[in-house]
Amino acid sequence: MTMTKKRIVILPKSQQVKSELMEKYIAARSAARESALQELAILGQAAEAHDAQLKAEAERDALQAEVDRLRAKP
Repeated sequence: MTMTKKRIVILPKSQQVKSELMEKYIAARSAARESALQELAILGQAAEAHDAQLKAEAERDALQAEVDRLRAKP
């Protein structure tokens, strides 16, 4: 088993706070980006479902018109 050494850097307090804040900011941005991507995926799925519904309704209307036309024939 090999052990890797981690380098520990001791920063002045203000630099340490700044570094921690940057890490938190980056994590928050990453979470916001992930959330936005999920919302876009959901919106894309909703748009696809809406398009499929419109297509199905148009097909239903066309079939109903054909049934009505055939019933109207003597």
